[in-house]
Amino acid sequence: PRRLLLLAPPQMERGVWVERDDLILEARRYNLYLRALASELNCAFADASALRPPLAFDGVHLLPEGHEALYEGLLPVVSALVFPA
Repeated sequence: PRRLLLLAPPQMERGVWVERDDLILEARRYNLYLRALASELNCAFADASALRPPLAFDGVHLLPEGHEALYEGLLPVVSALVFPA
């Protein structure tokens, strides 16, 4: 069974730590690379960006609500890997 989950991080947005659009573009490319790698390795993949977790003022780190959104969104994915039907 596939029990390895490759998780792409939430997308950055402009903030104190992210002042250039090229950084955001590079992060998007990285997530696409992770998706392709998961396919190549035949492992599960999840993209945290799809959950749209709220980010802090720095444009990188999750707010408490973002952590909750990540938990809620990934719980079914992880549960399916740990407890396959």
